[in-house]
Amino acid sequence: MADRGQIFETRRASHRLLKITSVHSSMHPLLQAFLKETLKSFKFGAGGIRLLDDSGTMPFAVHEGFNQRFLDCEAVLSPRSHRSMCLRVMDRATDIGSSNFTKEGTFYTGSISRFLGRLSETDRRKLCRLCGQFGYESILLAPIRLGHRNIGLLHLTGNNRDLLSRYALDVIDRAVIQLGTAIQRVRAEEALRESEARYRDLFDNASDAIIVRDLKGNIIEVNRAAAALTGYQVEELLQTNIFQLLTPIGFQITMAKQKSLLFDGVPTERFELELVRKDGTRAVIESVTRLITKDDQPVAIEAMVRDITQRKRMELDLAESEKNFRALAEHSSDGILVMTFKGRYIYANRAAAEITGYRVAELLKMHVKTLTHPGEHYKIIERARRRREGKPIERQFETVFVRKDGRSLPVELALTRTVWYGQPSVIVIFRDIVERKRLRNYVTEVVKAQEEERKRIARELHDETIQSLAALSLDIQAATRIRPRPPEVILHRLDDLRRRTNAIIDGVRRFSYELRPDVLDQLGLIAALEVLTNDLGKDTGIRAHVEVIGVERRLAPDLEVALFRIVQEALQNVRKHSMATNVVVTVIFEIDSVRLEVTDNGQGFDVVDSLSELAAHGKFGLVGMEERVRLFDGKLKIQSQPGKGTTISAEVAG
Repeated sequence: MADRGQIFETRRASHRLLKITSVHSSMHPLLQAFLKETLKSFKFGAGGIRLLDDSGTMPFAVHEGFNQRFLDCEAVLSPRSHRSMCLRVMDRATDIGSSNFTKEGTFYTGSISRFLGRLSETDRRKLCRLCGQFGYESILLAPIRLGHRNIGLLHLTGNNRDLLSRYALDVIDRAVIQLGTAIQRVRAEEALRESEARYRDLFDNASDAIIVRDLKGNIIEVNRAAAALTGYQVEELLQTNIFQLLTPIGFQITMAKQKSLLFDGVPTERFELELVRKDGTRAVIESVTRLITKDDQPVAIEAMVRDITQRKRMELDLAESEKNFRALAEHSSDGILVMTFKGRYIYANRAAAEITGYRVAELLKMHVKTLTHPGEHYKIIERARRRREGKPIERQFETVFVRKDGRSLPVELALTRTVWYGQPSVIVIFRDIVERKRLRNYVTEVVKAQEEERKRIARELHDETIQSLAALSLDIQAATRIRPRPPEVILHRLDDLRRRTNAIIDGVRRFSYELRPDVLDQLGLIAALEVLTNDLGKDTGIRAHVEVIGVERRLAPDLEVALFRIVQEALQNVRKHSMATNVVVTVIFEIDSVRLEVTDNGQGFDVVDSLSELAAHGKFGLVGMEERVRLFDGKLKIQSQPGKGTTISAEVAG
C-alpha cells in the first residue's frame, strides 16, 4: 500500500504527464519529454517509446538509459520475433500470466526472476534476451492505443524490484491513454503544417498570379507573380482594393462573378477582363475564382489570374492575317485548299470548288486521297516517306485530281506549311493545266515531227545530195585526165571546181549530221556527244571532252535526241559567245534519272529568272533547252556569273 507521500508525488507526476501531452506540437519533443518524466517520476532506470511503422515493426522512436549491450541485442533481433513478442504483450497472451496485466492492458512485473519462474522454457529464453541477462528486475510494457488500435508501446525497465504501486500503475495507464491521443493530434498537426507548407510553397512560387481579397475587395494576400503582373510591390498590393486595379467593365464583370459565387458557392468558369497596371498600361487577364469560407460563412475570395495579353494580341493578329488570307484566296483564280497533316481539308476557296466541280462544303468533308487520282497515290506516299527521312521535297509538282463528274484533272500543285487556327497545316495551291498538257502534247508531236523531218532531210542529203556531189567531184577529176590533155588554164579551173565541190560535200555532210547524226541512232547518246566535242575541238581549238558517271545505258530515243539537242545548243553558244578554252560535258546516270551538265570556263553572263526574260534578252537557245526539258517533266538549271564561266544542267527521269 502506497503511503500518502508517494500518492502525492504520483498525483503530481500525473499532472505533469497530462501537461506534456497537451502542450507539445512536435512528435519528438513530445515523446522525449513524456519518457523523461516517466523515468524520473517512477524511478525506472531505462526506457523507450516504440511506435508501429508501416512495415509492422516497432522500433524505438526515443529511448534513454539502455546500455549498449541491450541496444546491440535489440538491433539484431529479427523484426518478426520482436513484433511477435510485443503483440503478445499487447494482446494479453494467457501464457504470460493474466495477473501481470492491468485492466488497460499494461504488463508489469516487479520481479523478473519470480516472473520467469512461471514461464515455459521457450518464453523464458525470449524474455531473458531482452531483460534478464542485462540485470533488469522491474519491467513495464504499456500499449499505446488509439481507440482499439495499437500504435505503439511504452517500455520501462529498472534494476530495483517493485517500483510501482497499484495506484502508480493506474496513473501510467491514464497517461499512456493521453499519450496516444496526443500522438494522433501531433501527427494531424504535422500533416496540416506539411500541407500548409506545400500550399505556401505553391502559392509563393506559382507562375499564375494568386490574389486573395475580402468581400469588400481589400487584398489580404498575394504572391510574387501577382506583384510582377500588376507592377506593384507585394506590400503595396496588401494596402490596395482589387477594384482599383480594374477597368469599369472589369469591375462589373468581377461583381457579377462575386454575386454568383456567394449565391452558388461553386468556383467560376474562366473569364476574361482587363487589369490596369501600376504604370497605367492594361493587361488582358484570364481569371478563375473560388469562395473561402470559415464556419460555413463566406469570408474571402481567391482569384487565380493569368496574363493572356500576348496570346490575345497573337489571336487578333492571326484573325487579321486569316481575314486577309481569305480575302485574297476568295478572289484568286487558282484553287486553294488548306489541309491538316493527316490529309483532311479544312478550308477551300471558290476557285477550288469551280475547278474540281465539288461544292466547298463537300471539299471540307474530303481527304487528299479522295480527291487525288488513285494512280497518283504513290506520289503522296513517296513525298511522306521523303519528309519522314528528312530528304528534300519539291514544293511544286504535277499530279492528277478526279473531278466530281469522274473526269481526270491534271493540276500543278504548290505546297506550303502554315498554322491554321493554331493547327499545323499545309496550304495547297493548284491550277488546271489541261490546256497546258494539251499544248505540251502538241509541242511534243511538233518536235517529233520536226525530228522526223530532220531525219528525212538528213537521209536525203546523205543518200542523194552528197552522193550526187561526190559523183560530180569524180567527173571533174576524170575531166582532167582526158586526151589530148586540156590546156593548163582549163586544168586549173577544173581543180578549183573539184575543191569547191569537195568543200560543199563537207558542208552538206556536217549539216546532215547536225540535222540528225546517224551515230545517235546507231551507237547512242554518249558516242554522239563525243563526236560533238571532237568536232568543237577541231573547229575552234577549244579543249572539250565527255565524262560519264554511273553505269552507261541507252535511253528512250526521243529522250536521247532531246539531250543531244541541249548539248548541241550549249556547245554552239560556247563556240559563238563564251570565249572559253575548256568545256566538259558530264553525263550522270542515276537509278531512275539522268543528269546532264555542260561546264565551260568562258566569260559567263548574268542569269535571269524566267523564259520571258531569256527571250527578251535574245537567248532563244536557252529557251529551247528549257522547253525540251519541260517536255520530259525535267528541270533545267543555269549557273553563270560574268567572268566565272557557265554551267548548264538538265535532269530528267529516265
